[in-house]
Amino acid sequence: MLRTLAPTEAAECLAEANALKADIRTTLAAALVRPPVAPLGDGTRLRAAPPWTNYRGPVMLHADGGRWFTHGSMTSRDSLLGPLYLVF
Repeated sequence: MLRTLAPTEAAECLAEANALKADIRTTLAAALVRPPVAPLGDGTRLRAAPPWTNYRGPVMLHADGGRWFTHGSMTSRDSLLGPLYLVF
């Protein structure tokens, strides 16, 4: 609809959205390099994205210290925050 009503503004919005998407992907790729590997239930391990870009891994691993028990769970911040939530 914006493209029909205001093509110039629509093009600017699309360019900004594409730049933001590129920044998010770049930051996610950089964030996935730092964390320690996390164990999975089947014995394999993977690098999991931290909930914040400046953190070193899932908070439940205490990679950077801190007390991360919240809302009755150790994993809430890892599953409810962070760049992977952008998929939704």
